[in-house]
Amino acid sequence: KKVIEAAGASMDNIVKCTVHLKDINDFDRYDKAYVSCFSGILPARTTVQSVLWNGIKVEIDAVVYLK
Repeated sequence: KKVIEAAGASMDNIVKCTVHLKDINDFDRYDKAYVSCFSGILPARTTVQSVLWNGIKVEIDAVVYLK
């Protein structure tokens, strides 16, 4: 969020997220947190289970539309 705001955008400017979960069984818990970060229409999203480095449980990259 801080990176997006530093670029002059907001969470509402996110158009697509790619999400890597260490354990896909955590999807429901993650989804509740994800939805709470946005107002209005949710960005498009791809979520997959991945082998993540150094104990990381979630990795997200976002595409942001800047006007």
